[in-house]
Amino acid sequence: RGITLEDARRKALLYQVMLKDGKDPRNEKLKLTKLADQERIEAQRQGVKFGKVLDDYIRANKKEWGESHLNDYLRSTQSTKRGRNGVFFELKDMRLEDLNSSVLLSWIKSEKAHRPTATAKAYRLLRACLNWANTQIKYKDTIELAQLFSNTEIKKALPKPKAKQDSLDKQHLELWFKAVLAIDNPVIAACLQTLLLTGARREEVLSLKWSDVDFKWKHLTIKDKIEGERTIPLTPYVAAILASLPKRNDWVFSSATSATGRLVEPYIAHAKALELVGLPKLSIHGLRRSFASLATWSKTSMGTVAQIQGHKPSATVEKHYVVRTMEYLQEEHNEIEKMILGFARLKQPSGKLLWPEIIASGDRFYKGDLGKLGACVSAK
Repeated sequence: RGITLEDARRKALLYQVMLKDGKDPRNEKLKLTKLADQERIEAQRQGVKFGKVLDDYIRANKKEWGESHLNDYLRSTQSTKRGRNGVFFELKDMRLEDLNSSVLLSWIKSEKAHRPTATAKAYRLLRACLNWANTQIKYKDTIELAQLFSNTEIKKALPKPKAKQDSLDKQHLELWFKAVLAIDNPVIAACLQTLLLTGARREEVLSLKWSDVDFKWKHLTIKDKIEGERTIPLTPYVAAILASLPKRNDWVFSSATSATGRLVEPYIAHAKALELVGLPKLSIHGLRRSFASLATWSKTSMGTVAQIQGHKPSATVEKHYVVRTMEYLQEEHNEIEKMILGFARLKQPSGKLLWPEIIASGDRFYKGDLGKLGACVSAK
């Protein structure tokens, strides 16, 4: 390959010296190659930023995650126009090797001042990401994880989780339905009511497809985060709501503007509506809690409520001996819905009464103030 005779002699002499010293030239070349690779990896480690590690972690694991968990990571480094940056926004441009105990402690104290619950959750996400990074050759041993996560000051600084108690009482229901029915986006309004009347989890409702809705046999098939899938009754009022929604695509709660084609965030409209009628703040999960709480006013057993909501049985009899048929669940769930609507001075639809008819006659239930409130919510 164009090597000169002089170069060949010089190379041969070098190999002779190596052999006299008991060294195999092939092994020596391999060592030099490995050393060069190690130096290259070390140089990459020194400059790598946490944001890059997080991107690699998401890319490698997102197929195994649920949509909600993936969104938690995707939002964590985003910047918003309102100044509500993601929890990892301040860390994303930091070199991985500089992420030590003092930096982590300062980050926790800063973030928990205005979002303690999100900070506690973000810390768990951070641990998962860094533990994964430590298993990758290009990031391994960049951070002393044992020392970082065993720091007592960090553990003390972490916000202590508190069980939320937000829930609708029966005296709230009339105002709540007024506010929700007045939301100018019928998909959001339908979604919020479905959440309350089924007691399902947020993502379980948002991920409903039309193939999951059986209007003939009155069933909803829900993607359960615990069991994978469960079937619950499709009650008359919820059936009326869903039957009237636009069928833009496969999603029940579709969106013409969302990149995913479905509704992503019903909370903002919900919060505005509650504020207008003077109701206290209520999380989306609070609607699930409300279903269970309101069901105690009926004669329905808590085992039935738990089965509808997708909670695991808590007693031996429930686990192994009680089998509730769909027909039985249908009757019980219908009664719960009827009771909740009764508290709100609404009637449960019978026959073929559909949602547009309920909306059109909203003043029949709320004495004409529904349209006025709707204009306020839309303007807001």
